[in-house]
Parts: sequence; C-alpha cells; structure tokens
Amino acid sequence: MSKVKGPLRPDEYPDRFMDCQEALAAKFHDLLDGAIEAGWSEHEVLAAVIEMADNRALAHDANSELQQLLVSVKRSS
Repeated sequence: MSKVKGPLRPDEYPDRFMDCQEALAAKFHDLLDGAIEAGWSEHEVLAAVIEMADNRALAHDANSELQQLLVSVKRSS
C-alpha cells in the first residue's frame, strides 16, 4: 500500500490545503472506483463519503470541546 505524501513543511504555508488535496487524490479516486466497480452508484459513493467525512468532523469537534471542558474542570479542582 502506497503512503500518502506529507506536507512540504510542518507549519502553515499558502498552498498547504491544495497540497493535501493532491496528496489524497489518487487514494480517493481508487476508493471511488473500487466502490463503483463493486456495484454502488457514483452518487451513493459520493454521498457516503461526504456523510462519513461530516461525521468524522463532528466527532472531532465534540472531542475537542470535551478536552477543553476537562482542562477547565481540572483547573477548577
């Protein structure tokens, strides 16, 4: 399995978001093509990927909020 190319630098830089998209593109297209070959429609696959990404983002936000709350509670103790 090939690795995803990492960012050019560890800090922020102007094209970082575009570099991330380019790094993910091949694997993303392989995922889509594999699901379509398995019998799913392109619309179903894209909707599923969007839903999964949205759920992951929501979970990340919830975890971040919980971590901030825990830090606040520990400071108050």
